[in-house]
Amino acid sequence: MATAPEGGKLIIIAIDLDRDAYEMEFPIIKKANIEHKINFIQSS
Repeated sequence: MATAPEGGKLIIIAIDLDRDAYEMEFPIIKKANIEHKINFIQSS
């Protein structure tokens, strides 16, 4: 899900049961310099 609050900054919210998939892709996210825009939530 992506949302743009009133400030206009894009925030990405990632919800998944398994954090491993996010951590596996994190080097790509970091290389794209967007790690500060992603809020990962691990669901149970």
